Amino acid sequence: MIDWMNYGKIQEYKRNGLKKSQAARRLGVDYKTILKYWDMTPAQYTEVEQASKKRRKKADEYKDFVVECLEKYPDMSAAQVYDWIKERTCLETLDFQKRAFRKYVQEIRKEYGITKPVFTRDYEAVDELPKGQQAPMWSK
Repeated sequence: MIDWMNYGKIQEYKRNGLKKSQAARRLGVDYKTILKYWDMTPAQYTEVEQASKKRRKKADEYKDFVVECLEKYPDMSAAQVYDWIKERTCLETLDFQKRAFRKYVQEIRKEYGITKPVFTRDYEAVDELPKGQQAPMWSK
């Protein structure tokens, strides 16, 4: 889905007599995208835009569970939640792919303000030990 500005540019290029391929090159979008919006009226564009906002996602069925997991374990990854859903439902595969689910989890984190904590490792210099005592403990 392109935004209003690009839709307006497509219509401007059309009024100025440019070809569809020229409009695609200038906007840096696929030719098929230009085909979709070339003959679309502003009213039709508004309908398409509104319909895309109301679209339901396949993962919405598990939204409450995802939010619950992320609130309880904010450092949990999307892959872990995906696996928990598979285990909970006893399914081999889900209706959506892992990659799509990762994006879905990102959106939920943003919507609910659940940030993933960042852990940093502390490094410090250690004193130089005499030769022969620098070996790891398990080698003795």
